[in-house]
Amino acid sequence: MNSDLSRLEQLPNEILIDLFQYFDARDLFQSFSNLNYRLNKLIKSFHHLNLFFHMEFFLDNQIDNNDYFPFYVYTLIVGRAININLNRFLNIRYLKLECPLKRVLAQLNSNILPYLKHLSISHLDILITIDEWISLPSLHTLKISCITSLAYQTILTACPNLVYLELSIFSSDQLKLNIESHKNLKKMIINVIDMIWPWDDKVFHSYLSCVPNLEKLNVYRSIFVSKITESLLNYDWLASKIDLYLLLLCRFNFYLKVIRSDIFIEPNIENILCQIEEIFLHKHNNRYQSRHLIYK
Repeated sequence: MNSDLSRLEQLPNEILIDLFQYFDARDLFQSFSNLNYRLNKLIKSFHHLNLFFHMEFFLDNQIDNNDYFPFYVYTLIVGRAININLNRFLNIRYLKLECPLKRVLAQLNSNILPYLKHLSISHLDILITIDEWISLPSLHTLKISCITSLAYQTILTACPNLVYLELSIFSSDQLKLNIESHKNLKKMIINVIDMIWPWDDKVFHSYLSCVPNLEKLNVYRSIFVSKITESLLNYDWLASKIDLYLLLLCRFNFYLKVIRSDIFIEPNIENILCQIEEIFLHKHNNRYQSRHLIYK
């Protein structure tokens, strides 16, 4: 071990710093902290590096009160349903939560996470409201699954500097809300994860009416092959909503998933899909870059 450490110490600081960025933050500090003056000083300069910590499972003693590595963590990844005290990670910029507990969601505010810029929340059943989110003014990007329009309203209010938002919604959630205009959101990705009939765009009112400066919009929707003729041949592909709410839009992509069935067979499906493509192009008429992608 001493000879290995001696060889390691012969490396210049620049190379050591590059190597150390590949370590999990806790492993790095446990392995090299307090070994000698040089390594200790080098580790304490890591506040400007992208150190990460992945908490895959919960153990009572996983983070000791005497541990100081959480202060240097830049990226924090928290596994499924783990109860974690985010107060220990004051300087994180990127946070990823998988199926988070409500008590963890309640910690998402600027008093605890003053520098958080990127947040990803996955595997939520459905997030109806987020009353605990008081303010996250530092947040620039957010990826979140399964929310309602009420939760969306809270997010926009709590995150005034949000630039990028990726979310999953339900077309059955057609509550009309007058949400205060959000001036900074530039790109949004909306995944509609359910299918109700008749097919319409009512759900998009609350989500698009309050983001007048949006420049890029991606929409993902699915449809059964048996419903295509009745639902899509007269569909305007959000053109009227874009004309009404998104005057600064530069790019629009619509991704349509066609769900086939062994029971129902549409003999003219390819011709119908070609018609749909022509309708889409006609509706958007080169007013902005637009693309319609069908996948099966």
